[in-house]
Amino acid sequence: MTSINDLGRRIAALENRIKGIERASRLASASLDDAALVVKDDTGSLRAIVGQQADGTTAVNVVNGPPPPPPSVPVVASVLGGVSAGWDGTFAEGQVMPLDWARVEVHADAEDGFTPTSQTLIGTIETAQGATVTVPADAAVYVVLVSRNTSGTASEPSAQAGPVGPSPVVATDLLDGIVTTVKLAEDAVTEAKIAAGAVGTTKISDSAITTPKIITGAVQAAQIDTGAVNADKIASGAVTTAKLDALAVTADKIAANTITAGKLAAGSVDATALKADAITGKTITGGTVTGTVVQTGTSGQRVVLDPGGSGGQPPSLDIYTGATGETTPGRVIAGVGGDGAEVILASPQISSGPQAYAGVAGTDHPMAYMLADGVHLQVGGYNHLVSPQVALAGLQVTIGNVEVLRLTASGLTVSGQLVPVPQAPIAPAYSAWTTPQNTNYQSLRLISDGVRVFLDGSASTATAFTGSQTAFTVPTALCPKKDHYLGLVRATSGDPRVIGCRIQSSGVVTVYASTTVATSDTWDFTDISWTLI
Repeated sequence: MTSINDLGRRIAALENRIKGIERASRLASASLDDAALVVKDDTGSLRAIVGQQADGTTAVNVVNGPPPPPPSVPVVASVLGGVSAGWDGTFAEGQVMPLDWARVEVHADAEDGFTPTSQTLIGTIETAQGATVTVPADAAVYVVLVSRNTSGTASEPSAQAGPVGPSPVVATDLLDGIVTTVKLAEDAVTEAKIAAGAVGTTKISDSAITTPKIITGAVQAAQIDTGAVNADKIASGAVTTAKLDALAVTADKIAANTITAGKLAAGSVDATALKADAITGKTITGGTVTGTVVQTGTSGQRVVLDPGGSGGQPPSLDIYTGATGETTPGRVIAGVGGDGAEVILASPQISSGPQAYAGVAGTDHPMAYMLADGVHLQVGGYNHLVSPQVALAGLQVTIGNVEVLRLTASGLTVSGQLVPVPQAPIAPAYSAWTTPQNTNYQSLRLISDGVRVFLDGSASTATAFTGSQTAFTVPTALCPKKDHYLGLVRATSGDPRVIGCRIQSSGVVTVYASTTVATSDTWDFTDISWTLI
């Protein structure tokens, strides 16, 4: 028979054993046999499955994770054949990378403001340190980044970058030796593609040029070096009268003293062989005409050849039009300027009319001349007209065939991005509203920098209302692309209430209030703004 003392000892022993069980790890010797352990959050939603999975595999599967933060703005640049898109490993607004982050997707499309889909996915960045992905492209594209976690949940897209297009292929981008004969299409190398002197005698095999290779008329005087055809190269009797073109033998083809009296037939040089007035009272010495001025006349329409020299005047060719009131002739002047030898062309000056001129110095020097329609500027074969009646239509600056700056009526753009240019403030077109009741406040005005429009100042309703009322209208040129709904603060007394303000893409500005808006109230529109692009 169990005594009371024995019963007490057994109860004490059981209590000790229970305490030991409670203090021991609950899973110290636990196992999951063909089963899984599920993990749920405080709302009861499934977040992970540890152990046996539905497909028979064993793993730690994290599910239903919250969306990760969007990545930072991609860094894009032009490369050959496409665009490079990089991620610097950070997230928008300095957010911290979540523990279940998996990768960053790179999306690109030619459409501005596109939505990332599987069709726009170019590649992924799997490292948290960031990386760069090349986007193949033959035209400008826009790029955004999207984060995904281990659950496959996507973030919001990053801010968009672009448009950026591929770099052009220029000569420095071709590797030495990359263009070989097998890379050239048939008939690709024509005479126009061969530089003068490029094919020398060392490039032509001995006896390569034979009579059948020379077409009739191919060898002319310009193709024969001076002195190349001499007496031993001409067959006896080969040069006859029939072989000489009329006037082919000129003075520069006749050696000094070659034609003597003995070479002239008696009576061959007579009056009929000399042009009318060929020999005047001027002196002919050693084959030259000397004197101060040679001219076709002394007045009216004429040409005057002036050797210059008087007072440092350079030689010139003066062309008189004979027009009434002509004070200065058209002139061709030879001289030496800062760029070397040059020729100055000047138009005739008639009374007080405009002086037009063109200047040429060296190779590819800019030229300019003035006509009735304006000033013409010519550089490298391109003619640009600056009309006095029409403002300059545009200015473009390119470097390496890439546009870096453009000035048009729309404003100034640098590398394709519009540069803000402050414009003069303008007043809105009031409807049911008017200037502020409190004259200490700035009257309402619109200020644009070409990229954004800012409202500055205050206004008041002309008629008290509850509900909605059209306040004023924004000019068409300053309207937003889409509607905007903003808060409007009352600047009256000590009660800064807020009512609704809708800026529509049509330019109509509507004010909404659930309580009465009085005519004595002043409402501050300052810092309300929207984008124009």
